[in-house]
Amino acid sequence: MTVKTIKLDKPVTWPGGAPISEIRLKEPTGQMFIDLGEPRALVTNRNGSMVLSEIPETIKAYLDRCIDHEAGAAIVALLSLSDARKLKDALFGFFVAA
Repeated sequence: MTVKTIKLDKPVTWPGGAPISEIRLKEPTGQMFIDLGEPRALVTNRNGSMVLSEIPETIKAYLDRCIDHEAGAAIVALLSLSDARKLKDALFGFFVAA
């Protein structure tokens, strides 16, 4: 199983825990994919072009299962915008590589 480590630009502290300066993200499993599906869907915009549209509930479910921290996806609430984007990009990277 592949694990990506995302170094945080702005470390955070989970209540009752030590400061967190990086988050480990485990690769989604096949069963997760069967259960949750794609985190993005192709949709047609007004011009007829196809674009990827994110599915927030599915992204959150993947993060909750793949973040290697006791808080799961709840830790995302403490992250800066840039760190949250890095985490989401890392998740999407698993799907692009597959």
